[in-house]
Amino acid sequence: MKRLVMFLVVVMGFSVYGANIAFIDSQKVFSSHPEAKKASEALNKEVEQRQTELKVAEEEILAMREELEKSLSKEARKKKEVAIRVKVEALEMSRQSAISAIREKQIKLEEGINKKIYSLISALAKKKKIDLVLDKRSVIYGVPTLDITDEIIKKLSPGEGMKTIKKGGKK
Repeated sequence: MKRLVMFLVVVMGFSVYGANIAFIDSQKVFSSHPEAKKASEALNKEVEQRQTELKVAEEEILAMREELEKSLSKEARKKKEVAIRVKVEALEMSRQSAISAIREKQIKLEEGINKKIYSLISALAKKKKIDLVLDKRSVIYGVPTLDITDEIIKKLSPGEGMKTIKKGGKK
């Protein structure tokens, strides 16, 4: 509630001073970025690779457990149980490491794409003399003409957007 009140104060304050405000659907813009699909495919490929590696380790553990079911001497059984425990712990560590690595890669990829999107938004805001651009999720009400999502997406097209990025926001 406190955030809403502060948000309204900021927006009302801007409107009193005649500031230009716009909003975008940041999720739609992000998913429309040409690099977002490539990043998603790269992440999916890495996830598949890691899953394959983990599946191999899981199958080794299953095979070891099947061996354990066979009649073994007490000593051999204890050694096999310890070996299985070690493999299970290693598998869990590998799983956690894979999750961490993939998450880190995802964050890096998203940050790169978000920087490019921000430069496009900034360039368009300067061109249209917009003082404040909000995320659509933060907007309770806004007239559709304040939504510049489609303009940003248009700038993402290989010809249009790349010119804007390379020339620092100038066409």
